[in-house]
Amino acid sequence: MALFRRNKTIQLNADAVAKYSDKVAQIPDDLMARCPKCHKVYFTKQKPEDYCCMHCHHHLPFPAMERIDWLVDEGSFQEINADLWNDNPLGFLSILKN
Repeated sequence: MALFRRNKTIQLNADAVAKYSDKVAQIPDDLMARCPKCHKVYFTKQKPEDYCCMHCHHHLPFPAMERIDWLVDEGSFQEINADLWNDNPLGFLSILKN
């Protein structure tokens, strides 16, 4: 039956493709993120204060300085040994991969 046959090709307008690629280039890379457990997408600006996924309550990465600000009283934290550097004296390969 000719009623259910479809055309298998799509014609694209070259001007529309150029406009679309310009719009995609304007979108910042860190606009959205994906939960590693449930794979739902969330806006990074709408990340909850406790850094848990809104859907599955999986704990998202929590930056160290934000965690310190969250835990201690304001003005009471003093960082010591800020110039201390970590090293790999035994040559573990797993550290070198990151």
